[in-house]
Amino acid sequence: SSECRPSSNATAMAHRPRSRNARNVVVQQPRSAEQMLETLHGILYEDVGAGVRHVAAAEKTWSENDMTKRIVRYIVKAASAPDLLNLPWREAVTKFVHNAMGSYSASCKEKPWFYDLELSQVFGRASWELLTSNTTRPRPEYESVMELAEMDYQDWLDQTLHEKAMWIAVEEIFSDAKVRQKVFTSLQKTYQVALDMAIQDTRPLGELAKLEGFMKKWMEDALTRSWNAVSDESERLLTERNSASLFRKLMAPFGPDHPFSCVPGVLTQSIGRPPPNWAFIGQQVRSIFMSWQSQKSGGSSKKRRKTAGSGGEAIAEAAPLSPIERTAASRRRRNRREPADLGDEDEDAGAALSAEEEELPAASEAEEPDAEDELLAEPPAAVDDDEEEQPEDGDDEQGHPQCTSQEDCLGSASDGLIRHILNGNRGDCYCNTCWESFRQQNALLEGQPDVQCA
Repeated sequence: SSECRPSSNATAMAHRPRSRNARNVVVQQPRSAEQMLETLHGILYEDVGAGVRHVAAAEKTWSENDMTKRIVRYIVKAASAPDLLNLPWREAVTKFVHNAMGSYSASCKEKPWFYDLELSQVFGRASWELLTSNTTRPRPEYESVMELAEMDYQDWLDQTLHEKAMWIAVEEIFSDAKVRQKVFTSLQKTYQVALDMAIQDTRPLGELAKLEGFMKKWMEDALTRSWNAVSDESERLLTERNSASLFRKLMAPFGPDHPFSCVPGVLTQSIGRPPPNWAFIGQQVRSIFMSWQSQKSGGSSKKRRKTAGSGGEAIAEAAPLSPIERTAASRRRRNRREPADLGDEDEDAGAALSAEEEELPAASEAEEPDAEDELLAEPPAAVDDDEEEQPEDGDDEQGHPQCTSQEDCLGSASDGLIRHILNGNRGDCYCNTCWESFRQQNALLEGQPDVQCA
């Protein structure tokens, strides 16, 4: 179409090919780099300036002319790389766009107008002009150059927006700067692996099943990497509650009214973006934490190291408690449900838990002991420490009322109840449906039927 062709101004047309197939062929003889750059600068100053006029009002520091000059400078500098003149045209275009976008986004991506300034046509035009000095054959068609340049530009822009969205989510959930960076890096490095796995899955699955497969892989890998990255403080800084909140935020990082989501659009073309309160996230996070705990305790009971006391006697020291152990111990202590004879290990565990809770800072990562009852609720309801939240009259109840999964429960009130057994101790109760979903993820989980789960 005419709008995809270079401008009809005299400078641009002076260097357009004049053969019979001029619309589809770059000049027959390559021009010098100096000639190409001179022409490119004039074209860019006109086209970038036209785009800047639409967003200049959002800029509080630079003038409209300063904005134009800066952006033109980034693009011209990228086009000046000598190796672009000898690369095959596709490689040359991609490298040019990536280098230009790298400089441009590094300087301007935090500007309020960055994602509103439309430069796809600008990069297409610039790529076409760049190739007038390229020495390789065969010569590309104009439309092919425009298509590749615009695609590379959009891919870079999407990646930049994706990283910004992940950072916004991490920043909202975690307050410690080091933890933020580690969790952000974990999300980044595991995303593409999970997406590739989902796309390459050749099974005849529906969109929802593919999406759940992607989310399961991404969540498992990202949380495991994050857990290892924060090392000794992982049980305090990375909990079921903030893990679920993190991935819920990633569903709509810029808010429910903004169309962007960190969930890949290729997996949601028919079903659309999942809601932030998608029950699958809460269920999957709980399953991941339960799996970690089973792996930790599966080989042997808690190992306790011996240290010498003041009198030289050996003192048993409890191993650090995992999030699930902390949740269970907190709930047992609060509701006074523990057996009369807990044994040395449970007493040590309770003492260690009390010591941990006394040292917890007021940062957003730290869990309030009684907040676990509302673990995956959104938003968490304020309830009295000694009372469980009761549904209001007339509310439609969903799930089993005694299932620990609460509003994320997959079952119904008619389901039986299963008590989680951890190292021989009684843990939380789940309905049969939720329990079976956990068992599908980790067959080593132990449980026993419990009619009342009191």
